[in-house]
Amino acid sequence: MECEEIRAALSARLDGEQANIADEVIDAHLGACEECRAWYERAVRLNRALTVGPADGMPEISTDDLSERILVSIEPERRRRERAWLLIAGTARGVLIALGLCWAVWGIATLVDASDMMTLGLSSTQPQDGAGIATSTGAPIDGSTATVDPMELGARLAIQLAAIRLALAVGLFWAAWRPRAAMGMAPVYGAVATFSIGFGIRDILIGAQGASEIAGLALMFVSALTLAVVWLGGYTPTAIAQAWRAASGLPVTGVPPQRD
Repeated sequence: MECEEIRAALSARLDGEQANIADEVIDAHLGACEECRAWYERAVRLNRALTVGPADGMPEISTDDLSERILVSIEPERRRRERAWLLIAGTARGVLIALGLCWAVWGIATLVDASDMMTLGLSSTQPQDGAGIATSTGAPIDGSTATVDPMELGARLAIQLAAIRLALAVGLFWAAWRPRAAMGMAPVYGAVATFSIGFGIRDILIGAQGASEIAGLALMFVSALTLAVVWLGGYTPTAIAQAWRAASGLPVTGVPPQRD
């Protein structure tokens, strides 16, 4: 539970109002947080000074001073955290653009490799005459089944892989432009990263994965992680903390709405 929420509830308790947090939650927080406990003790003394007179050695403080002190102690910390979180979320959107460019360049490079493989496959399967000119022999005439050239098969697989990489790039660009789309995209990218890394661990351990394959796994992981940050960037830190408490089965006061 955030300290500013507890202090706001304690202020309501001192004013005789109904707090929006259960009393047992407030008392449990006071038992664990020394700063809030000290703040509450000061507030009690101030409240007593306003209602029944100043305590021994306690100067008289006006109501305006008390309200100002309470607001000053609550607001700055919350605003500082929200500004820092907004900065992180904004930076993550820029990182998404950079990651999208990486995927796009990688996809285009894969297409170029596929084109080269296709060209080599066609040149290796066509017979040549005495002058070195390729000639077409047509279908087999002995009834045998034509075999698929390995280079052509590899080119087709490379084209499919290039399409996937370009699609990942487009998805990251879209999430950077429309951050709310990251909520639906983060689980997809996270699942792809999880399975890719899971299947690639064995190859990495036996040395079958090259540097480019390991870089691809790292790129997928960073993409999924950045998408998650952009998604959570639409919520305040207080909302994220309360959602985590709710997922953990702890009492919460309600999750604030998502930012526009």
